[in-house]
Amino acid sequence: MAESAGPSANARARKGIPVLARECAMDLPRLPSFTVQMDPETIVSMITLWRDAVDLRMPIARDLQPHFLERRKHMLYNFEMQAKAWRQLLQGCSAEGGHVAGLDQLRRHVDDFWEWAEEGLIELARVAIELAESTRDPQFLTDPLLEAHIRKLRNGPAAEQTP
Repeated sequence: MAESAGPSANARARKGIPVLARECAMDLPRLPSFTVQMDPETIVSMITLWRDAVDLRMPIARDLQPHFLERRKHMLYNFEMQAKAWRQLLQGCSAEGGHVAGLDQLRRHVDDFWEWAEEGLIELARVAIELAESTRDPQFLTDPLLEAHIRKLRNGPAAEQTP
């Protein structure tokens, strides 16, 4: 990833959200900033365990493996939502001193997690489209968890929404 000389897009966005809210005449309470100790290893460990479990890359009892396969779509959707929530939270965070690189690294881990979940859902949407076309049965296109991804695949990048 190329480094830029100016503030990152996340840094610009953090400053822009309160400004945008005030410009929209929103009456937001002004809260004081506060310091939070964060253990990024906890989040990175959760991401690693979740990904490895869903991708069946870790030892899982044989009787649980079908559960992970059957529930893959739901788990990926929940992970996508979790990653979006973490992204929103981390967007409003700043780090002091030598911890800026650590916060940026955590943001990259969360972004990678979101992309992994998104790509998994897009692949399932691709399968749904193929099944709908091969069977001429539109029921495969009505899944609410895949609806947005099916729309993206059918309409191209213009249909994408910023997470």
